[in-house]
Amino acid sequence: MSKHELIGEKYKKYWGVIPIVVFLLIRMSVGLVEVSTDSALRNIPQMLLFWFGGISIAILVIWIGRSLLWKNKEPIPGVIRILRAIFRVIYCGGIVVAIGIGILSSVFFYSPEHVVERNGTRMVASVHSFLQETVYYYEYKNVLFRGTEPIGWEDYGNGGGDPFQQKKEPHHSFFE
Repeated sequence: MSKHELIGEKYKKYWGVIPIVVFLLIRMSVGLVEVSTDSALRNIPQMLLFWFGGISIAILVIWIGRSLLWKNKEPIPGVIRILRAIFRVIYCGGIVVAIGIGILSSVFFYSPEHVVERNGTRMVASVHSFLQETVYYYEYKNVLFRGTEPIGWEDYGNGGGDPFQQKKEPHHSFFE
């Protein structure tokens, strides 16, 4: 058996584990970069990593379910077939519910970020606007990362939008 055939055979056997291993390696790499450079992952890359992790877990769960539940190696009595069918429906329903919760959390926890320049310094402006429109400013590191500590903030009062899109002036502001 050649090396390529051996790798292909291992891939076919462990296809459900590969995405979660890749996710964990990426997450550990990001964590090392965050700790060593005092940075935080920006909003969109963080959300993409969150979804990749969720999809990886779903693939792992499907792989485990397929390995344990869907293989028919020997004849199965009718009662166990019915129980398996019920369990499959519950199993698939759980995956659908988990994806729905993930979508809702992504919608409610998203806060837009803008790269702005204030006083000659490039910053990332993170808008938090559930009931009170507040913008926190962080050090701009690069496309993927920003600083962890806010270096300033602006309060735009009541509302629920993006003050950068609405061209509003802040009521209060503070910069170090």
